[in-house]
Amino acid sequence: MTPLQERFPPTMFCVGLLECPLDAVVEADRHWRAQIGRSEFCKLRCDLPQMLSRLEPLSGPKTRHLWIATHSKWTTYVDNFVIGSDPQSPIAYLSEILACRGLILSCRPNLNNRLFGQARFDLYGQPPVGLYNLSRSISATNDGGRWSWDTYGDPLPFEDLQSYENKSIRHRLTSEMVVRYARTLGANPFTEDYYCSVGCLVSKSNGFPSRTREVTFEESRKSIGIVRNG
Repeated sequence: MTPLQERFPPTMFCVGLLECPLDAVVEADRHWRAQIGRSEFCKLRCDLPQMLSRLEPLSGPKTRHLWIATHSKWTTYVDNFVIGSDPQSPIAYLSEILACRGLILSCRPNLNNRLFGQARFDLYGQPPVGLYNLSRSISATNDGGRWSWDTYGDPLPFEDLQSYENKSIRHRLTSEMVVRYARTLGANPFTEDYYCSVGCLVSKSNGFPSRTREVTFEESRKSIGIVRNG
């Protein structure tokens, strides 16, 4: 885990990205949200920890999400879902609407029975695309104690295909490999200095089902068993 993931679990275990400027992403999201319910959009100018703290409490269902500008062509998505960010719908839909590439990156650690691990790399919007604008997907997931291996689409030039032949599924795709693949595309979302101090907080303002659970980042760290240094 990176220091950023240790401080903001499980939100920063999985992120989405769109290869498009923040303002264009927010405008597209605003039009989309207007069709499916009422949402409030709040421009933020502060450092990354302050932005992420605005997601508290983490809840189920999710009620808030962030778009964050980066020092690259990519804009990052995270939300306050209590079991970790769930970027699939916004990245799949908005990458098609904006005609840009999208990424979903999961580097969830495997912590015995406290947290089931996953390494996942999804690329959207790069031809050829299939259902939901998906171009390529690779994942190694601990599904309740048993590891599963899933792939979709043609391998990309930078992939380590030899690693996929490993008999141990959990070692076919690691978090380090996901980070390396993302850096090849100019994205490095699991480190704090990758981010600018500009973002947008989107909050649902219409009715939604009763929240079944709410936790703070501190409570999440304790339940997972993360001990921060310093």
